[in-house]
Amino acid sequence: FLAPYFFFLGQAITGFGSTVHEEIQKQLRDQGYLVSAETNIFDPVHNISGTIDAIMQGPNGQEILDIKTQGNNHWGDTPEKYIDQINTYMAITGLKAGKLAFVNRDDMSQVRIESFAFDQERWQRTLNKIEYARNLVHQMEEKRMVSPFETYDLLSRIEILSKVAPESEAFRKHVQAAVQSGGF
Repeated sequence: FLAPYFFFLGQAITGFGSTVHEEIQKQLRDQGYLVSAETNIFDPVHNISGTIDAIMQGPNGQEILDIKTQGNNHWGDTPEKYIDQINTYMAITGLKAGKLAFVNRDDMSQVRIESFAFDQERWQRTLNKIEYARNLVHQMEEKRMVSPFETYDLLSRIEILSKVAPESEAFRKHVQAAVQSGGF
């Protein structure tokens, strides 16, 4: 019975985050610092992809900017996964500097920015974690604890089902889930 509440709460938080992203990108563009926004990247060697919130012109060259929103209960925390994420973006792009911009969703006047330099050791640890996770999923597939189909994202599942079972209930349910989540 709480599912609709959490769905709308998630939509509100996600919508707020998107609005914050757009506003910061607009400000950077207006001030002449924005090089690109919502930049899709892919590392074919390690099969890693992502979307960079902004690449901006910094005082010493281009920098990655990743924008995060946090509530009061987490304000001031910088999760390691965020640092791993921005370091991964630097590794893939070859850029040597990045910033995490935090906006407090409970008090938008609170903004903090943390700067990072590319860290090769952190990058190697991240690659090790990714390899470990991929091996774990592969082992789970081999033991039939999880089906390979379950490892695909929602849109990939829809694409597969549209080719092999376009009239199926599973196809209809996946399309409905994508529409409800704003995936289309």
